[in-house]
Amino acid sequence: MAMAVSSDSQSPAYCGGECGPNHNMPNHDMLSMICVLALLISVLLLVPPLILTRWQELRRDILALIAKTAALAPPDPPSLHALSISRT
Repeated sequence: MAMAVSSDSQSPAYCGGECGPNHNMPNHDMLSMICVLALLISVLLLVPPLILTRWQELRRDILALIAKTAALAPPDPPSLHALSISRT
């Protein structure tokens, strides 16, 4: 009994068993690594010129940002006596 070779593009005989939806696609780990490396390269290319050319402005902006975030710190919790809560 002879088997006929199908010309279907998804059959294993047509592509040698390497066909499928994910044959040439990188997996999730590879895509994550590529994304992280692209972000790292972008930061390494964009930040040094900013630091070298605008150091004083950058320092002033960072100090202003720190001052603003310190002002947004939550207040101390209220006193238990002011809330009339007894621990006993």
